[in-house]
Amino acid sequence: SELNIAGTHDSATTYVAMENSARCQDKTIAEQLRMGVRLLDIRLTKKGDEFYLVHSLADCFSDEAKTKRMTFGEVLDCCKAFLSENPAETVILSIKQDRGIMNRWFFPSFYDKYIRGDEDCWYLENRVPTLGECRGRLVLMRRCKVWNSFYKTAEGGLNFSFWPDQARKRMKAKKVKLSHDIKAIVQDRYCLT
Repeated sequence: SELNIAGTHDSATTYVAMENSARCQDKTIAEQLRMGVRLLDIRLTKKGDEFYLVHSLADCFSDEAKTKRMTFGEVLDCCKAFLSENPAETVILSIKQDRGIMNRWFFPSFYDKYIRGDEDCWYLENRVPTLGECRGRLVLMRRCKVWNSFYKTAEGGLNFSFWPDQARKRMKAKKVKLSHDIKAIVQDRYCLT
């Protein structure tokens, strides 16, 4: 029940605006998955009906020329294709609203667009699964809050909405206990200079 999971910080920043300060990755999502990354840090903003990948104020793009903003649908298609080719694997998607007014409508809108009707593709419970339960599936790790009534109609995945920010240089790995059976040691320190 104890795993070290390789993940990347701001996973979609291969082609990003303001790349000198916002670029965290030099490999695409598909390349990261082929290299063994199994936890993707997905930062989103919602504009109209679309969810776009961002790194704070910087937009993420699908192409090197930066002509097409990357959507979550592209990330989802990439992950599903990887799992189709590798059904014994699993991919954890850490979903966070990273721009805009932080509200409790963000995640239900995301759920309705990308999960509802396709629940079998996802592991959506708020408990630590066995690897067998999530092989060939996407594990939802939610870093945004929802209102309690949401749980009457859907499951919101692993609730990491209280993930502490670890920007400070001297902060050590943070132990996070979300319930009696959900514990993690978060190592996401990003201000290293």
